[in-house]
Amino acid sequence: MNGMSGSSTAAPAPSPSGLFQHRGRHHGGMMHMTFFWGKNTEVLFDGWPGTSLKMYWVCLATVFVFSALSVVVSMRDHESGPASLGGGLAQTVIYTVRAGLSYLIMLAVMSFNGGVFLAAMAGFGVGFLILEVWSCAVVVTDDFVETLDTLPQLNNELRVGHFNMKASKAKGLAHLLN
Repeated sequence: MNGMSGSSTAAPAPSPSGLFQHRGRHHGGMMHMTFFWGKNTEVLFDGWPGTSLKMYWVCLATVFVFSALSVVVSMRDHESGPASLGGGLAQTVIYTVRAGLSYLIMLAVMSFNGGVFLAAMAGFGVGFLILEVWSCAVVVTDDFVETLDTLPQLNNELRVGHFNMKASKAKGLAHLLN
């Protein structure tokens, strides 16, 4: 019986609680699996932001900006489709950047830090607000430009109408005099 002796050199199977061990930096050596509040956390990278309050604020600002950018990057209208190969490549790059930002934000929120979650949600909100304000400004600008483009035509129609009105009055007056 080869290898069936009472002694074994294989390592014992890890316990289920050991699966969540993370180098002993979190409370009791466990990763957080519920939301918590505090600056002592790790987000995206090993040891970042650590225990520094300044770096925690940098982390929150980074998550906020990435969240807002992921919404703003999606501004491009995809309904019309690309007009050329270059347009299709540009849309592909924009889509890829947006997907990458979204995954980074998801991983940051998976730190279960309440501040990181709130920074992500605030970034998404501000990004959506920027998107809405921008789209309203574009609509107003397009309407204004369209109105300016039609002003000469309206002006000409008014002149012709005014001339026709004067001519018909003159004909009517001439008819009365005759």
